[in-house]
Amino acid sequence: MRRARIVLAAAEGSNNEQIAQRLGINRETARLWRSKWLAWAERLVSAEEAGEVKALRECIEEDVLADDKRDGAPATFTPEQVCRR
Repeated sequence: MRRARIVLAAAEGSNNEQIAQRLGINRETARLWRSKWLAWAERLVSAEEAGEVKALRECIEEDVLADDKRDGAPATFTPEQVCRR
C-alpha cells in the first residue's frame, strides 16, 4: 500500500519532501519508488498501447508487484496471490 500511496501522491503533484512528510517516510524512500514507477510506466504504457496483454501482465507481475531480490526468507505470497486480495 505504501508504494501505491507514494505513486498516487506524486501523480497529484506532490514532491518527494511533501510525500515523505504526508506518509511518514523518509525522502529517499519517496524518491526511490517514484523513480521506479517512472521506469515501469513507460513499459506499461507501451505494452498497453500495442495491445500486448501478455507483455503488460509480465511487466505488472515481474516488475511492479515483485520485490527486489534481497537476503532473508523467501516471499510468502506470489504476485498473483497479492492481486487476488
